[in-house]
Amino acid sequence: AEPEIEPAPESRKSFDLVVGKYYNATVLKFYRNATSLALGVDKPGYLHMSKMKPKEEFVVNASDILNLKDVIPVRVLKIKQKEVEVVMPEAEAEQPEFQKRPLWEYKDGEEVEGTVAALRQRAVFVDVGAMVDAYFPEENWGAMKGKMEVGQKLKFRIEKVTGCR
Repeated sequence: AEPEIEPAPESRKSFDLVVGKYYNATVLKFYRNATSLALGVDKPGYLHMSKMKPKEEFVVNASDILNLKDVIPVRVLKIKQKEVEVVMPEAEAEQPEFQKRPLWEYKDGEEVEGTVAALRQRAVFVDVGAMVDAYFPEENWGAMKGKMEVGQKLKFRIEKVTGCR
């Protein structure tokens, strides 16, 4: 079945893309191990050769299967500081992130349980079984400040679901 393609966000902001959703991308440039794509947002798409085809169909040169200015469907894997990491539908089954619950199935106000995955100075990231970890900012820690550790189980209510966390 063909993936359902979402339009680029009207805001043109990459953080308004949704991890796990499909978007059309235009091939801009080939690099040694990757391809740069235009997604219609403020950051370029980054498509690594390992994310173009299943592993048994190893891609040596991206230009063997893509041409400049081709418009291709891609699925958002990660929204990073300088780029948006994507995968082609042919290789998505090998991505463990896509075996998890999609973000759009979570609802504001939903109660969830998770495990602390990472501690940062001003935030905690919690694995709740979603495609990306939940973001728990410092201003919401309250009595938990200084008491959280990696591996700890937490139960909390979702304040707001966004496309990237």
